[in-house]
Amino acid sequence: FTSFVGCEVPRPSHTPALARDDSNVGRADEELTKTDHLMKYPFDKLFLVCTGPRCSDEERGKERGEHIQEELKDLNKKLGRKPIVRVCKVSCLDLCDYGPNMIAYPDGTVYSHLDRESAKRAYSGEMGDGARAEDKELDPAELKRP
Repeated sequence: FTSFVGCEVPRPSHTPALARDDSNVGRADEELTKTDHLMKYPFDKLFLVCTGPRCSDEERGKERGEHIQEELKDLNKKLGRKPIVRVCKVSCLDLCDYGPNMIAYPDGTVYSHLDRESAKRAYSGEMGDGARAEDKELDPAELKRP
């Protein structure tokens, strides 16, 4: 298992724990950098869905973070993308005033004020299956900064 941002993810069977890199053969030990032996995160896309107490407040009914994450995870699996795309829940993204929230990596796009349908639109847009859900991208001007 690989741990990433509070998400335990199994390593896909086609990804070795450490890939052999013969480009370092013959280099002096002191020339090797600290990262020469590290494995890269083996997924192309990562969706972090906030399931914190405000994003998952029961008053939101089915439109709360935990249900959004579960439905996106099921959709991802149904589409056969589990080996390359992860949908993870995180305990808090510290964007509570704008939630439910989701961040799509590697670009880091923040989607806010989500419900189940708009989260699916955001997922589809990120995956290239449909138009981007620009109406759900968090506008930096909306952020309240002290």
